[in-house]
Amino acid sequence: MESEDEVPNPHMNTPSQPVSTTTPISFIEVFHHPHSGLHSPTRILLDNAPVLFSTPSTSTSVANAKPWAPFRTRSDFEFTEQVVTKCMEKDTVNILLQGYHGKWGTTTKLTLRGAQDVEESLAAARKFGIQVGLYI
Repeated sequence: MESEDEVPNPHMNTPSQPVSTTTPISFIEVFHHPHSGLHSPTRILLDNAPVLFSTPSTSTSVANAKPWAPFRTRSDFEFTEQVVTKCMEKDTVNILLQGYHGKWGTTTKLTLRGAQDVEESLAAARKFGIQVGLYI
């Protein structure tokens, strides 16, 4: 026997169900290699939202709107990325940075002042990766 009553659709919003106005949080979830010593996944927020959140099954850490850490600015990260991928020599790096900080331009978001700053940033960045050792 069929009923003439409408069957409510569970996927439709009805007046008794509040409509969600919150924006979904976008993030990248990083699962670490088992030998890294980091057992809980890391979540990196993409929405620049200062929200800390956790799930019942995992602990969560957030790189609060600075996914380029440990570099001071995104510009520092992108400049250093080019230095590394193009295999630039120290003299070239120093000449470019001197130009960006005065000879050619008046404003820059680069905080790196020379090849030494690039090397120190790279040394700090290495600590974020899996530490590899040779065991003989």
